[in-house]
Amino acid sequence: MKSQNTKNPFFVALVIFSIGLLILISLPYLGAIALAVALTILFQPIYQSLKTLMPQGREVIAALTVILAVFVILLPIIFLGFSIIQEAQGLYLHLTAGNTNALIDFLNEQLHKITPRVSIDLNQYPKQILEGFLGNLGLIFSGITNLSITILLAIFTFYYLLKDGHRMREVILRISPFSSKNTLRIIDRLIAMASSVIRGTLVIATIQGLIVGTGFFFFGLPNPILWGSVSVMAALVPVIGVPLVILAGMAFLAITGNFFALAGLALFCFPLTALSDNLLRPRLIGQETRIHPLLILFSVLGGLTVFGPTGLLLGPLALSFFLTLIEVHPSIS
Repeated sequence: MKSQNTKNPFFVALVIFSIGLLILISLPYLGAIALAVALTILFQPIYQSLKTLMPQGREVIAALTVILAVFVILLPIIFLGFSIIQEAQGLYLHLTAGNTNALIDFLNEQLHKITPRVSIDLNQYPKQILEGFLGNLGLIFSGITNLSITILLAIFTFYYLLKDGHRMREVILRISPFSSKNTLRIIDRLIAMASSVIRGTLVIATIQGLIVGTGFFFFGLPNPILWGSVSVMAALVPVIGVPLVILAGMAFLAITGNFFALAGLALFCFPLTALSDNLLRPRLIGQETRIHPLLILFSVLGGLTVFGPTGLLLGPLALSFFLTLIEVHPSIS
């Protein structure tokens, strides 16, 4: 019956039309869907563990998993967002009051020695960046309502993906034009690929950002939360991203003459970030699903460019879907 329907041009056209319509309807909520899918991938092992340990039904176990995810991920992210805004405001007030830090003063002095006839003031660039950021604070706060709705929808979607994921799989198997065996293979490989990208990239980047932020805090550097967040994004650039942030902090401590803190920052951040990358990455990413870091980098940056913050998840998910289709193509052709 399935093969007869898929050979009917009118039926295929109706299916394509309905899929396009559903995509159009879902576009405003892509952020909520992507967040829910990412949370499901990250917390699926915990959900399965709870299901084997507890006799309660799927509803109770899914609810407990959602509550755990909210406390472990969403609440810290909300706190982090407000902390970053506060630190950026404080840095802006510090700069506008004429209080420049030693690193910028040192760079201004060196530039003046190199090009004495050219007047270059590096103080204006941090001010311009922060003015642009703070000038959009109104838009940021006006978007809090939309963000709250997105998070609420993501939590509901996350709950139903956990509770009814097995039913959704059955529906996909029923409507798929491929055989059940090949469809299951596509689903399993897609989940494995997406899990590999999300856990192996975003989780490790977050851990490295926490390490750098903690190091900046303990060794007296200003704005540790802001620079820890910068390190999360820098971690997406292989090899050189996070070390550049650490070296900038070390340069600041060297210029201010705090060499004890400089040594402590280097001994704290470099080994821990290297260990997180070399020890955790093989555990979080299976050997069979390892994806080249360059592909992940472009998927994240491209996702951010096209979809905004939502692209941080949509980009890797799109990459996972593409690589899955490429990998399983010989078996379904």
